[in-house]
Amino acid sequence: MSQMFKNAEEGAKFMIELFKDPLYWEKPWVAGNNAFGLGEMPFNALSGRQYTAGNMLYLWSAAKQRGYKSAGWMTYAQKQKAGLRFKEGAKGNGLLIPWFKRPDKPEDGKVLDPNDPRGKACLKWFMVWNCDHIEGVPEQRREVPAPEFRHGECERLLEESGAKIFHDGGNRAYYRVRADTIHLPARENFKTPDGYYATALHELGHWTGHESRLNRDLSGVFGTESYAAEELVAELSSLLIGDRLGIGHDPRQHAAYAKSWIKKLEDDPMELFRAATRAEAVCRHLGIEAYQREPIKIIERQLSNEPVQDDQPRPQRGRKWSPKKKTKARTPKATETAREPKQRKRGMELAR
Repeated sequence: MSQMFKNAEEGAKFMIELFKDPLYWEKPWVAGNNAFGLGEMPFNALSGRQYTAGNMLYLWSAAKQRGYKSAGWMTYAQKQKAGLRFKEGAKGNGLLIPWFKRPDKPEDGKVLDPNDPRGKACLKWFMVWNCDHIEGVPEQRREVPAPEFRHGECERLLEESGAKIFHDGGNRAYYRVRADTIHLPARENFKTPDGYYATALHELGHWTGHESRLNRDLSGVFGTESYAAEELVAELSSLLIGDRLGIGHDPRQHAAYAKSWIKKLEDDPMELFRAATRAEAVCRHLGIEAYQREPIKIIERQLSNEPVQDDQPRPQRGRKWSPKKKTKARTPKATETAREPKQRKRGMELAR
């Protein structure tokens, strides 16, 4: 079983548990907090950047299952760079996560040489530790944006997306594929502005799947496998967008798909990673980075510039080969006498 499949299986178990929990479907998540009390989605504590796609779900599930209070993670090298130390018991609590590097695109638009490493994709694996196992990590938490700011950014996102939005949906919100239009209830029918924008952005996630954009399969009807798969992408994308824009996430309108999602993830855990990857593609297509709230403050070096010594072992790495040093032949000292061979000594005794 590959490490990638193990991570997907752990993440799928977490999401199945989440979908089976009645509390998940009963009330929306408050802006700035998520369902399990972690104030942030999993993020790299040194760079301040959130983990994405499958890594986000895998680390989120690990934090829930292990009872971590922090949502921050870092590698051994990053811990050393920040001048921090492991707490007792950190050994054996690291998690392997993949990092996929996309090919670089030259600024001048020219195609890179096939042998140029910048033009090649690569997959690397890193061991990360939760900040609960690291001493001296300050609390890293973003403030919930003021209502006028987060609502203004959501409104700007909807306008600049170019989507055709009509408030004629009655009591329904939906995306019409053939007409390529979004239909919503009137604004005054929503209890809160956050609820309105969460619903609008969920439908905007479906809008990105049009063949002229990300070209996902939108041909399914309610009850089919393809329909459930698309709704899972929309659920994850609205979760990510709601967190990054600070408006929260309301899962209640998608409770009808819970059973189909659970069955799909039980049959194929890798479907979760595929849906998470598509959800990240939705965020990139909409350019969420330009609208999201301020990033998490990065950790500055805590100690002096001297290297930090740990009692915890470093991750194993391959040994570097080095040639053996040549040693000079040992010459006997003047006081030493060479031993006579046994046969010669025996022969002399017989001769006497």
